[in-house]
Amino acid sequence: VGSADGSVDLWQLPNGEFHALKHADGARVLSAAIDPRGRMGVTGHENGQIYFWDLNRGEQLNTRTHAGKVYAVAFDPTNPNTVLAAGTDAHITFFERSPTDGKWQRSRRWARLKHDDAVLCLKTYAVEDHPESLDAPLIVTGVAGGVQVWSYDDESGIWKESVRVNALTGVYRLEVWPEKNLIATGDLHGNLRFWSLTTGKPIGPHRPNFGIVTFLEKSGPDHVLVGTITGSISRWPLPFAAGETA
Repeated sequence: VGSADGSVDLWQLPNGEFHALKHADGARVLSAAIDPRGRMGVTGHENGQIYFWDLNRGEQLNTRTHAGKVYAVAFDPTNPNTVLAAGTDAHITFFERSPTDGKWQRSRRWARLKHDDAVLCLKTYAVEDHPESLDAPLIVTGVAGGVQVWSYDDESGIWKESVRVNALTGVYRLEVWPEKNLIATGDLHGNLRFWSLTTGKPIGPHRPNFGIVTFLEKSGPDHVLVGTITGSISRWPLPFAAGETA
């Protein structure tokens, strides 16, 4: 859990054990992620700093700087030693952990991925057939103008935009179901919207919520949880469960 005062707290589930991680400069925490194994963490801060954490020891490994506020961080699901960070500079920067000293450095394998506008949120997904040679993740980003879906092209050796969703307002939170070809987005006006992952077309009408969407997560196989700045939480069925199609 990241806070406005820069503190980072770790809660151990299911026993509720609490650990306060050490922090240095007190810059507001804007994003956080834990690797799939639960051993490492990363936090993105308002001052552009990215902190890498050893969760087993509760210690900071090292820091790196990203240009602008860091609104989104994520671990590569195909490789826990790779982290993605993005924010107001409209780029995704890749970081990799050194096998020798365990420190995090800018990736030499992946170049920075440029967007049209500030990246407000991002998700990464392992897709079995994408791509086979490098096991690169599927990257889905929420920006001021909608959603961009990126996949790695083996032949050219670069990331390519495969799908674009043109939303009316900035996408603050998103969730993806690759197996259902479905994207869910939450925006500034509290709207929950669904889109096709393959075509970018809308699916069904929007679902209104009260306030800016600050939380969007899967809830079982056929529902999504939506939390807003007002403190309300709603549970909505996915459109396919309601019989809606693109």
